[in-house]
Amino acid sequence: MDSAAINHVASHSRNYNEVFNRLTDLVKGAELTFCDQVVAELERTAEGEPGPLWAATVRDQRVDKGAPYAAQRWVLQNVEDIVDEDDPVDAAPYVVAHAKSLQDQGETEITVVTEDTADKPTRKSIRTVCEELSIPCLSVAEMMRACGHRWP
Repeated sequence: MDSAAINHVASHSRNYNEVFNRLTDLVKGAELTFCDQVVAELERTAEGEPGPLWAATVRDQRVDKGAPYAAQRWVLQNVEDIVDEDDPVDAAPYVVAHAKSLQDQGETEITVVTEDTADKPTRKSIRTVCEELSIPCLSVAEMMRACGHRWP
C-alpha cells in the first residue's frame, strides 16, 4: 500500500476509523503491508493527519517492512521515469521495489494498492510501472471490495 492510498482512506471514507481498523486487521494477519519509505513520506507530507497517524501506529505490526537494498537498487537502475526529480525522496520506487521483491521471493498474491494512477510530467505513476513489471494493482475501493468490505 502506498501513501496516496493511505491518505485516500482518510479523505474518502465515510468512517475512516472503521476502515483503518479493518486495515489494521489485514496488517496483523500479514495480508497488507507498506514499506518504511511510505511512513516517512506520510510523515513528511501529511504530518498529524489520520493516514500518517494510522501508519505510525501499525508500523511495528507489519511482517514485511520493505525491499532489500538490492531490489531497491534494481528498480532505481532499471525502471525508467520512476524517480521524480522534483521530489527525490518520493516513496514510489520503494513501493515498487517492495512489491517486486515479494513477488521475486515467490509470494503469489502480491498486489499494490495505490491511488497513484496518472503519469506525471516528472515520473510515471506507480500503476504504470507495476503494469510494466506485471505486478497487479488495485485502488483502495477495489481492494476493499475484494476483501468483502463496503466502500466508502
